[in-house]
Amino acid sequence: MIVDQPSPAGEWPAEAREALAAFDPSLAEAGLVEVGDGHIHRTWQVGATHMLQRLNGEVFRHPERILANAAALTAHLDRCCAAAGEDPVMRILRHQSTREGARAYRAADGALWRLMPRLPGSTRGRATTSDEIYRAAEAFGRFARDLSGLDPGAIEPTIPDFHNLASRVGALEAVVGRVAGGRLSRVASDLEVLRPMIAGFAVEPEPPPQRLVHNDAKLSNLLWVDDRVQAVIDWDTVMPGRLRDDYGDLLRTFATSAAEDEPDLERVEVRWERVEAVTRGYLAGVGDLATPAERENMARRAAEITVEQAVRFLTDYLEDDRYYRVRFPEHNLVRARNQMHLAAGLLRERKRILALVRRVS
Repeated sequence: MIVDQPSPAGEWPAEAREALAAFDPSLAEAGLVEVGDGHIHRTWQVGATHMLQRLNGEVFRHPERILANAAALTAHLDRCCAAAGEDPVMRILRHQSTREGARAYRAADGALWRLMPRLPGSTRGRATTSDEIYRAAEAFGRFARDLSGLDPGAIEPTIPDFHNLASRVGALEAVVGRVAGGRLSRVASDLEVLRPMIAGFAVEPEPPPQRLVHNDAKLSNLLWVDDRVQAVIDWDTVMPGRLRDDYGDLLRTFATSAAEDEPDLERVEVRWERVEAVTRGYLAGVGDLATPAERENMARRAAEITVEQAVRFLTDYLEDDRYYRVRFPEHNLVRARNQMHLAAGLLRERKRILALVRRVS
């Protein structure tokens, strides 16, 4: 449940009270508000100063990797900002240790809880202008460039094969092979559309070099103050990947003004001014970090990663919604169809996107 008003301490979930006590008992006097519509973790704002989060151990089977990675990323960005003469306070996430010096509190049920000082700023749900999209894409590009001095091998994958289309398709086909009737009967026509799209990405070009990238590049993972991006947040999926992954995800989320769960597919159209804003912003952010080969590969990835997301939504629908939070029974199916339609639009624009990437380069 997401609430709008702070709950008195006596009404807090017992597990949240226990977690806060492990970090800082003085916070017991602060109001607690469950916030956000994130797919994965549960998050509470504690007063005006902290964020408390219960990590999802079903999605992240090794949540301790999230904590170790965050420590390594914070240390690197501290050094990076110090060398550049910048103040890192406004754009670096920091985890608060428990009173016993641990990175997180492990509850009796095994769940890990973390506490973070709340950074100034606010998140946004939808981008309304090309300038806003440009700034968002530039921030994720700059984030990858800032991380380029850290060895990708120093960061452990928190979700193996996260952006591996073949692995995602294998998971989907495995589910299709073991379920029957019900939901499976409702997606037969969707599979007929999706499988040929997947086949179009069967031949992988020469893979570009591994980088440390965000892997979940979207507007809600940025903090804003006025019209300036203050911080890139939600580092749980920061791990070795490719620049094309974040670029593709940005196009997936920004290329249309329609929401990811918009059921009216006529509204899920690729808008070129948005494609331009993403491309110019991201390439400005990464700067000369991106090689010519990496830039060439970006146009393909926009459609591919959208197909991948459709596969993920459809898989979760067939597994009775185990991964993503849903608001109604067909929510994941609506999402999957939305993404399939968007992918088809991006495929039609692929040559044009490639020409734009080359022109901006």
